[in-house]
Parts: sequence; C-alpha cells; structure tokens
Amino acid sequence: MQDTVETITLTDFPQPGPALPLGLAGHCLVKINDSLILAIGGRFESVSMENLGQLSPRTFWHSLDRKSWITGPELDQRREGHSCGATMDPNSKTVFVIVAGGFTVDEPSADSLATTEILTLASSMDMEELEAAAWTRGPDLPEGLSFARFAGVNDDSKLLLIGGNGADNKYKRTIYTWTCFQEVGGCQQSLSRRRLPSGRSGFVVLGSLKDINCTTTTTKISNATATITSIISQTCARGKTTTEGQNIPSTSQLCCHGGQLCLDAQGSCRRDADCYGDLVCGCANCQHSFYSVFSSRDNCCTKTKERCFCK
Repeated sequence: MQDTVETITLTDFPQPGPALPLGLAGHCLVKINDSLILAIGGRFESVSMENLGQLSPRTFWHSLDRKSWITGPELDQRREGHSCGATMDPNSKTVFVIVAGGFTVDEPSADSLATTEILTLASSMDMEELEAAAWTRGPDLPEGLSFARFAGVNDDSKLLLIGGNGADNKYKRTIYTWTCFQEVGGCQQSLSRRRLPSGRSGFVVLGSLKDINCTTTTTKISNATATITSIISQTCARGKTTTEGQNIPSTSQLCCHGGQLCLDAQGSCRRDADCYGDLVCGCANCQHSFYSVFSSRDNCCTKTKERCFCK
C-alpha cells in the first residue's frame, strides 16, 4: 500500500502530489467542489495484519489550493470496496456526500454491506464546518453491494448507483437513483426501471451526463472484459431479431418477438396491445442512444405516467 499521489493535467506530464497521511488501498475519492476532495475509508498498512492491512473508518480532506491533506470525520462503519458520490441540492446548494455498501471487518461474514452513510455540508464549506461535520446513517440499500459505482447526472443534482457485486456474490444489473434535498432532511433512493444489459462490478463510469428524451439517462460504462460501446450493427423489430458483434445484451432483455408481449423498456411495439399488463406503447422512446439495437424511431413499452408522446 502506498501513500503517493500523482496529479495529471492536459498540458503537462504527471507530477507527484502531496502524500496521503497513510498508505491506503480500497478507498474512494469524491470531488466536493473545484478545490476540495475527500478520501474515504479503505485499507491501511498494519504490522499486526502483515501485508493484508486493516480497514479504516478515517477520511481525509484534500485542498487543491493549499495542496495539503487534513483529517476529516470518521465513518461510523469502516469499509472498503464501497461506493461514494456527492450530490447538491439545487435550491439550498447543500452538498450531500454519500457512502454506500462495501465490506467491513465489523461483519461476521464477507457479505457486501447494505448500509449507507451521509455527510451533509452547507454551501459555505469553511474550515470550521469541515472540522465539525459528522456522518449520519442513510437509508439502507435494498441489498448488500460492493464495487458498485456512483455517477452524477444533471450537474450532480442527482446520482445513479450502478451495478456492483451483491451479497449473493452475483454481478448486478440494477440502477438506483439518489436525490437529496435539505428541505426534506436527507436523501432518498429509488430503483430505476432501466437496467444494465449485463451485471457488472468494479467497472469505470464516465459522468456527469444530462438526462435526454423523457426519463432516459445515458451513462457510458466499461471494464476490462466488455464495453457497452462495442455493440455494433444490431436491429430489433417485432417478430424479427438479428445481431452481430460481441458482448451484446441478450435480445430477450431488449426485444420482444412475434407472439410475445413486450415488457417494460422492451421494443419495438406498435400499439398498447403489444405491451404486457398495464404498460403502454411509447412513441420513439427506446434507448437508441444507449443501445444501437434500437433506432431513434423505435417504440418501447413503458408505464403510463412515464410515457413519451409524439408532437
């Protein structure tokens, strides 16, 4: 484990930065604003644990202006392999830092954690406030998750918690939306009807991104074994499906075939009768920006309240 830091700019070679207060691995970093970063948790070197190290509840503020680290508030639950992100209340400008899931030695098993912790920061973010800040318990995840990833959306006014490794040791396709507002006293999460085409853990997310179309959000995701952007030359039509390329989503997740009713977010449909149950056929609402299996004119089944109407 190392305490070294390197800084990279678009105009210069990597340069050594101010060393961490201690060697860390399995921690996470979250950008608070243009001049402040927070390092959270992880595993640090321990003589008693030899090379394995020991899990840490510690956090450290890093000021880009001062180029120095200062001690931050300790987590209630030490953890590694966790997810962290920051979202801002657009009204009060309050910043909420969220830590979700991971592993901890406080648990008797190696299951992923479902607990979350939230750090609330006023818009001023002066030194006194940073020193007085404290983590509070957030809403539990529906299931334990480790190595999931947060991605900011709409200028970080909300966060997506994507994928991860579940307590059942399976890679997850789920996407949770997190929003935080000072006036309601905290953060809320909801399960998105959109899902990854395949389960992922420990991947890389590129954000922040804008919502597009109606409720469709596009986030590019990649890891060492597969990339969603490698999907090529696919067509999906009711009654006919052809695919080419590698590492593509299962067509059963995206396309409904002749004689089968379309489920939520599946296409293409022509009328409401093509959709299962109370779902309705949307209008040019398939995620064509995310899946090349769809064109910009394809219709997908959706919930009534989320339906896109043609103009």
